[in-house]
Amino acid sequence: MKSIQQRENQDSQALSPPVNRPSQTDVFQDRGTTVSCEPLSEGDDLDALATHTVPSPLRVFQRFDRAFVHHLLLLQTSAWIRIFRHQSSEESRALDLLKIFVLPFDVGGRHVLRKDPGLQTALAEVTQRVLISSDLWKGTSSSISDSNASFDMAATEAPGSLFWLFNTIPSPNPQPDHLRDRYARAAMQELLENNVDMLTANLYPYQRRTAAEMVQREAAPQLHRDPRLEQRTAPDGEIYYYDAKRVQFFRDEKYYQTCSGGILAETMGLGKTLICIAVILSTLGHLPLIPPQYRPRIEERSSGARSLLKMAATAAAQHSLPWRQYAGVDLNNTNFPASCIRAIEEHETYTIPGEPIRFSRRMVYREDCTLQLCSATIVVVPRNLFDQWQSELRKHTEDGFMNHVLLMGESKKPLPSASELKKYVIILFSRERFEHENRDGYDENGNRKGRRPVNCLCPLATGTTKIECSCRDGLEIYESPLKALHFLRLVIDEGNNFNSARSNVAIVAEQLVKADRRWIVSGTPVRDMLGVEVDLQRTELDYAESHNATSRSDALNRRQTFNRESSELSAASSLGKMTTYFLKIPPWARSSEDSAEWEDYVYRHENLKRRTYSSFSQCFQNTLNAIVVKTRPDDVEKDLQLPSLVHRTVRLEPSYYDRLTVNLFNLVLTSNAVTSERTDVDYLFHPNSRKDRMRLVANLRQSFFFWTGFSQSDIQAALKQSRGYLAKDGINCTTEDRVALDTAMIFAETVLSNPGWAALSKSHEIGLFVDNIPTDSAENWAFGAIKTPLLVGATQLAQAQDYVNQNIDQGIADPLHGLSDQGIDALSALRSESIDSTDDCQKPILTKSGLPASSLNGEPVATRRSSVSPRKKHFPKSGKRKSSFASTDSPTHPQREFISGEEIESKPSQGGKKRKRSEIVLEGDHKAAELASDAPAAQPKIIGTTSAKLSYLLNEIFRYHGEEKIIIFYEGDNIAYYIAQVLEIFHIQHLIYANSIQSSLRSQWIVRFNDDPSVRVLLMDLRQGARGLHASVASRVYFVNPVCRPDVEAQALKRAHRIGQTRPVEVQTLVLKNTMEEAMFDRSQKMTNREHTDAKNLDDDTGIQAIIQQSKAIRTDMSDARGTGYGQVAFIEEAQQLFGRKERPSTMKELKQTEWRREKTPAQRERQGQRPSKKERLAKKAKIT
Repeated sequence: MKSIQQRENQDSQALSPPVNRPSQTDVFQDRGTTVSCEPLSEGDDLDALATHTVPSPLRVFQRFDRAFVHHLLLLQTSAWIRIFRHQSSEESRALDLLKIFVLPFDVGGRHVLRKDPGLQTALAEVTQRVLISSDLWKGTSSSISDSNASFDMAATEAPGSLFWLFNTIPSPNPQPDHLRDRYARAAMQELLENNVDMLTANLYPYQRRTAAEMVQREAAPQLHRDPRLEQRTAPDGEIYYYDAKRVQFFRDEKYYQTCSGGILAETMGLGKTLICIAVILSTLGHLPLIPPQYRPRIEERSSGARSLLKMAATAAAQHSLPWRQYAGVDLNNTNFPASCIRAIEEHETYTIPGEPIRFSRRMVYREDCTLQLCSATIVVVPRNLFDQWQSELRKHTEDGFMNHVLLMGESKKPLPSASELKKYVIILFSRERFEHENRDGYDENGNRKGRRPVNCLCPLATGTTKIECSCRDGLEIYESPLKALHFLRLVIDEGNNFNSARSNVAIVAEQLVKADRRWIVSGTPVRDMLGVEVDLQRTELDYAESHNATSRSDALNRRQTFNRESSELSAASSLGKMTTYFLKIPPWARSSEDSAEWEDYVYRHENLKRRTYSSFSQCFQNTLNAIVVKTRPDDVEKDLQLPSLVHRTVRLEPSYYDRLTVNLFNLVLTSNAVTSERTDVDYLFHPNSRKDRMRLVANLRQSFFFWTGFSQSDIQAALKQSRGYLAKDGINCTTEDRVALDTAMIFAETVLSNPGWAALSKSHEIGLFVDNIPTDSAENWAFGAIKTPLLVGATQLAQAQDYVNQNIDQGIADPLHGLSDQGIDALSALRSESIDSTDDCQKPILTKSGLPASSLNGEPVATRRSSVSPRKKHFPKSGKRKSSFASTDSPTHPQREFISGEEIESKPSQGGKKRKRSEIVLEGDHKAAELASDAPAAQPKIIGTTSAKLSYLLNEIFRYHGEEKIIIFYEGDNIAYYIAQVLEIFHIQHLIYANSIQSSLRSQWIVRFNDDPSVRVLLMDLRQGARGLHASVASRVYFVNPVCRPDVEAQALKRAHRIGQTRPVEVQTLVLKNTMEEAMFDRSQKMTNREHTDAKNLDDDTGIQAIIQQSKAIRTDMSDARGTGYGQVAFIEEAQQLFGRKERPSTMKELKQTEWRREKTPAQRERQGQRPSKKERLAKKAKIT
């Protein structure tokens, strides 16, 4: 290190890097002029610096402050630095320099005190005040301003944001020749040559390279330079290493061994599961290494020689040789005797001695722990992906391999003993079952081993102060078999949430599982670590046009700048927790001797005393490159060309009922803004009303599909308050606001006068329009005054269909006979006051000015009809809703089962086994009866619905479901119910993948959708379609509501557009024209990535808020030449036959007798989510009274 003083009325210093300790006299060459420099002595008087008569070596200090000089001399006295003076004799450059040499921290540690914080502070103060310049060092610069070489105290900046750094990670480049282990080298060669035993799939070249890179990182962890040290160059050309956090200089590099694992972060849909399977099979039989400190010594016998078998077995076990590759996966190779197997297995153990722990005054000694080497791989997956992993294993491995896979999906399934676990190749855990191992050391009552229960009432022992506790007598303490084994590998699939040290899965992985090789598998390990393809999903161009190299480069450049105000800090923090607690990479791991704080080094902090988060550091970039395995898109495209993907927006004209809903929400928003005068918390856009605004916007977005959440009393209350406000004197209401509120009220009154809307709102049904229904029947089935076309609720229409179909199957001459009476029965509740009495119990409450509670709570969750038993509608009494997807596990109660998208009630048969719908229908070869095309029962046709989006979806499904499978993404359970009800009417088999369905069922549904050709449609909750799911059998994808979040949309699209897809993928987003939905969608398309990141919820964006605040009513005078009623229909392209459809399942006489009109007790109806009858409610009320 060198300090510089120049006589040009400028005071500065220069810095040189750490070098070897200099001698007391040094000679510097200055353009041929030799100048001798003497070191400063320790006895020089600092007070003499104020005069001009001081000795020559000290005169240069006269312009420095006293504190700085004190630091210099203190450091020199302590042998941390040496100071030399350099003067130039040339008149053209009058230079007087101090050159400071720093003693490296890895030199002289035996003789120099290094742990003095005062000296460390002094070195930091000196370092931050100096300049560094090669020209000044050599004396060739005449001006300090020309040098421009201030020493950078902070860590070197990494050029980019987290998104940019993640997407510029170098692609895998495995080098088998770099491995010494010939078995690992052979595994890499097998992968690169696509010749892995028991693997039937053909890997793409990029998959082979990725798998080989993973094996290389596992088998030969490289020595990487300590990421905290930066390589820098001194003015004289010397290389040194600098620790920016501690301001320490080193002469030599410090190395750490990289982890045997990392993060597999291949882009969504590129086969991460298959890569993991290939890695496991290529290293079949490989064993973990015994830690050197625990490696047992070779036994010495007092007499005689040891057998060759025992010596060979000991050597094989101590060196972890993969002998199972020769013995066979079943250990059935006749050339490998059983005696050899027993001898090796006896030596595949080692003991970790218990360490004494002192909690207080007592020393506690832990028991010795004996571990057995195990070649198995533990794979932990989310429960909804458990069946998909099984399917992938069966698909890509040879027959019989599943015998070597232990399936642990159910949380209560017992884990085999350690000796049994060793026999498996893969132990596949669901995350819930893996977390269940956290009960290790606890008894059945949840009490910890060695601790007295809190509620213990046992007496004291006689003559002592100790309690003789017998509470746990007879209770067994659970000991997890995982603790007894040292596994080869631990893989956490979709480990993006593995960023907390306190979660159960993290505790089990850290405390119970010892594995040499640890991997997290996720295309998006943390937030903002997204593939560049996410930014390319908002275009409506062809996939090949929008995903080329130029587009990717532009997307990267747009997001290259680091932003400390964004979510990048929390994302990097989550990555640090993965690195620290799961991957356990030094120096971040807590077990490391010289552990470092993650956030001190991964950012560039420009202030030594506090964190400034100015940018990421090179330390972070180096660490990221060392732990993440990811192939760049350019390299993937050289090996793989996916079918084209076209994503377009379909803008639909709102139907009549869509317009009514838009006008009702317009009334709510306008009334709230005007009556609250846009002040205080009553105003929806007040900062303290954020939660209510978020709920209303969520309901508003769902309403653009269909909405029945508003009741007549809600609208009347809003109108009453609005009229009362306008009638007041002295209100703060502009003419523009008055006109807007008057207009909104006029349109709302139009809605109240519509009997069809009133019936749909009261029953919470979606409506379908039917033509050619017999006149006498239409009167009793009508939802409203108009009979042509007939408006009927979906549930009621399904009941009518079931009744007529049953008559057709029974051979009744007139299947329509009695249909009118069925209509009277089906609509009796709707036309009575029973529902109104329920509504009266819930008085219309305006939670804020002009804001009904229903606009925030949402519409009641609709219950799907049973396909064999008519059900009444259930109306929850509060906003807290019970999901209708959920089903009980009890075998003693009637249960709704989801079979091919249908709920059926089944009686428990012998042994508690449920009978599936498919089993009931197929018994006895019953077939649906044919119906002549000219028969009266064949004339009623479904011509449309009340929802423009639903009608469009039906047109698409009718057109494509015979040849292609379809995924429909939705937000809100009611949308799924509405679509499912209509699909059941048309007998189109479907499945619902909802958040409220048990995870075990969701796991089965996705596999069934992929494998069962009869299931054509999958209704998927957008929240569940984000990660890990494989549904490449679908080639048509629909978003019933705009997603407005590019990252969420990209994740959903990749469920279908991925490896295995053989068809071009068509994606459509449905939007209603000239509505707030269209304006919000257009705004979201124009939002920058920064705006998307800053807006935690969509309504946090000021542009979205402005759109909602400027809500306007739309016209509802829709006419049709065929009559007023037809103007209210959202038509489907081809009218569909209602009764006796050819694709319908048959209805059996046995089914009719046992299930069709079976009366249910009130308790059964309550269990099944049905609303009690009026008589039962009154009786219950009287009993309570």
